[in-house]
Amino acid sequence: MSTSILKILCLFYVAQNFVSADLALNSRCRTAENLPGICVEIRKCKPVMDTIAAGTVHSNKPTVCSQQEQTVCCPTQSPLSVRSSVDRAAAARNEENEATKVKESEKDELEEMPLRDAPERISERKCREYGQNVFHTIRIAPTLIGGKPREIRVDKCKHKQVALIVGGTEAKPFEFPHQGLVGYGRRNNLKFFCGCTLVSPRFAMTAAHCLEKATNSRILKPKAVKLGSISRDGDNDRTVIVDIVEIFKYDHYIANRTTVMGDIALLKLAEEVTLNEFILPICLPTKQHEDERGIVTGFGKTQNGEIANNLMKVTLERFSHSRCQELWNNKIIDSNANLCYGHHTEMKDSCNGDSGGPLLVSNANKVSCTYTQIGIVSFGLNKCGTIGFPGVYVNVYNYLDWIEGIVWKDEE
Repeated sequence: MSTSILKILCLFYVAQNFVSADLALNSRCRTAENLPGICVEIRKCKPVMDTIAAGTVHSNKPTVCSQQEQTVCCPTQSPLSVRSSVDRAAAARNEENEATKVKESEKDELEEMPLRDAPERISERKCREYGQNVFHTIRIAPTLIGGKPREIRVDKCKHKQVALIVGGTEAKPFEFPHQGLVGYGRRNNLKFFCGCTLVSPRFAMTAAHCLEKATNSRILKPKAVKLGSISRDGDNDRTVIVDIVEIFKYDHYIANRTTVMGDIALLKLAEEVTLNEFILPICLPTKQHEDERGIVTGFGKTQNGEIANNLMKVTLERFSHSRCQELWNNKIIDSNANLCYGHHTEMKDSCNGDSGGPLLVSNANKVSCTYTQIGIVSFGLNKCGTIGFPGVYVNVYNYLDWIEGIVWKDEE
């Protein structure tokens, strides 16, 4: 490992006291000298690299934007006020030259990742905040006599985001730490008929049609949410079951022969669950997603027609709205409220029992150990896994204002 690389790594240990916030790449920031700057990769910030090369990083600690992403606050304005008029002119020319170089070499990159002038949504901030719960602080003993121990943060996430139920495969333990099950009936004998996702320490999200389940003798209501398990019937030492104390069904939920709209509900839990790498809220979409592929997870019927006891996962393909509406010619598919995913060439689909569960994509902000939920399993054909025919999902982004207004109503 080169000396310069070692110095860069050292920077992210010695500069911990200078972290301004967990800022995203290309965010505006302030340097330690209170100069305006922008968050960039450390290797792309010449002033900081010059400091490292000169060996003065300890006395000129830069502001770190994100230790995880190894980005720093790179000044966009030099401290001209302390220079002579000659220095100012030279500095201006240098800055102009540097700006030209950046513009030419990184024009495409900057266009793809523009400065974020819009206010950050609370769901985006909470996503990043919850993601910190998978990091553990570890003390490392000194290697030299008389040296001081140091602390490092270690990512304890139990999975890596990989886009790998009918046609699916079993999920690995804690691969989807947001996944939950909705329990019905008596507290000591719960039956789990629907899926859900944890969206905050106090709220889970599911489908509105999961708020009533008809049995041979009666209509059952949701009573509790089960988290931290990939088994419908089995538990482990990480499993928690939390009572539901309040239910929020979307006001304009409609379900009839011609349409299903607003098929979304929030379940308030009796207490906040402890967040860690085993139980972690999902991130919500802060923009409209049109990903060509998404992952669906659930405990529904498998290819052999049996209800799955273990959590299953499957990767599906997006169908355009026009094609989806053409296939579902007996129902109205709303282009804003719904998403359509299935498979064009294989028997892959969500199925009975998956309702209320998530349609996921990789997290665009690279928040550790989580995904972004773009959809909720709503409805599909009775014959699951029909090739070339998509299931219909709630478009979560369309209901983001409603979700934020309930889940974080006291924090905005």
